[in-house]
Amino acid sequence: MWTDLNDLFGLDHPAQELEFRQMIPRALVVFISGIVLVRLADKRSFAKKSAFDVLLILILGSIMGRSITGSERLFPTIGACFFLILLHRLMGSLACRWPTFENWVKGHADVLVRDGQVQQQTLRRHHISDEDLAEQLRLKAMAEDTQRVRLACLERSGEISFIKMTDDEQHATKKES
Repeated sequence: MWTDLNDLFGLDHPAQELEFRQMIPRALVVFISGIVLVRLADKRSFAKKSAFDVLLILILGSIMGRSITGSERLFPTIGACFFLILLHRLMGSLACRWPTFENWVKGHADVLVRDGQVQQQTLRRHHISDEDLAEQLRLKAMAEDTQRVRLACLERSGEISFIKMTDDEQHATKKES
């Protein structure tokens, strides 16, 4: 049986000696394992895309691809992927319970605009130009300038979110100026 598996997957062959007939079952095993891994990882891992989540996706894609081409051993690589998914889930669970750990692992949001006032120091720290902010303002908030923005944050995912002022807030801001 071991000889049959070895021949089917080319388990003891160097990568350059793998044949097409051996790469197909490898690809099938990696694909099915990938589906199982995605289901184990939970939906949040592939939706939020914080740096914590993106790192997992990059590592999994990289090492799983190598196991198809034979540059890494097939079954130990898949085992390492399952370990990474479990580690990711554990760290996500711990981050939900301890805010300090969450900030360390996932980062935090930073305020870019508060009550219409651009926080220039925060923009510079994150290498966001005024034009980058203006572009996102037009695309996401459908606004021309920050005077109508109560709050704009650079989220943990790297996206910029906007909360516009209500009409009453806009009138109150104009009266104060």
